[in-house]
Parts: sequence; structure tokens; C-alpha cells
Amino acid sequence: PLPIGEEPKKLEAIEDIFSFLKTFDGVFLMIHGKNGEDGILPSIFQFEQIPYVGNKPQACMITMDKIYTKDILELNHIKTAKYMAFTKYYDEYICGGKTYSFEELLKELQQMNYPLFVKPANSVSSIGVSKVMNSDELRIAIHQALLIDERILIEEGVLGRELECAILERDHQILA
Repeated sequence: PLPIGEEPKKLEAIEDIFSFLKTFDGVFLMIHGKNGEDGILPSIFQFEQIPYVGNKPQACMITMDKIYTKDILELNHIKTAKYMAFTKYYDEYICGGKTYSFEELLKELQQMNYPLFVKPANSVSSIGVSKVMNSDELRIAIHQALLIDERILIEEGVLGRELECAILERDHQILA
């Protein structure tokens, strides 16, 4: 609080944000969602030579796509939840190299065990994500996810606990 009678100082406008950011030793990237998690901001920082703490643009771009990430993990023999992915193309749904109608796709998805998580492939953590317990909820969740992206990931739920770990790289040494 200001002393009684004292006016607050006016904040000065920052004319050149990049020059301003270069005055710091580094910037922590903590922006979620579009332009933060998708690699845009780290790309700009690298181009402008602004030191930052966070993932490199390529890692952000790859992991923003949930289907691509699952494929990379699978190719590297890293276990993930059972999943199916499809792309809507006009009124057809392409899944595993086959083309389905919506009803045929729902029938194919019935091979999976509930609960299921329906996720737009290129959306941030929870936007457009639905947990479904039956086929009626699945139908609605797919339509909601398709409002965000035409590529959809559907995963079986996994019982367990979530662990997170930060890994920092410095001079080719990994510090955890």
C-alpha cells in the first residue's frame, strides 16, 4: 500500500519488447497453450538471441501433436496407454489406413476399454479433452473434439499415478 496522499508511479510503456528482454540474464518460458507450448515463442527467442529456459522449438512442436508423440514413443519401445487415432476428412474417418463412416468408426472403437479419453491431436493439455464412460458419451466427445482439430486421439484410461521430472541440459551433461 502507498502512504496516504502519495500517487502511484505510472508504468512506462515498453517500446521494444525484444530489446527489453535482452537486458535480463534469461527468460523462463511458462506460457501454456498456443504460441507458448507449440514452439512459437522459443523460436522467436532463438531468432532474437534472447536467452531462455525451456524446451527448444523442435521439442515443443513435436510434443504439441499428441498422435505424433505417441507414434514416436511407440517407435522407441516406450509403453503408453492403448490408443486409436483418426482423421476426419469430409464425412469419412480415416483410422489405421482404413476409411470408415462415423457409425463404423464408433463400432471399431468399441474394442477399447472404458474409461476412454478423447483428445484433439493439436490442442493444449486439456482443451477439448473428454473422459467418457460409455458409447453415448464417446459420440458426443468426438464431435466436441472435432470442433478443435480434425485429427483425434482416443486413449484408454490407465490406473496409476503421474510423476513429473524436470531435466536440464548444460554443456552436454544431463542434470536431473
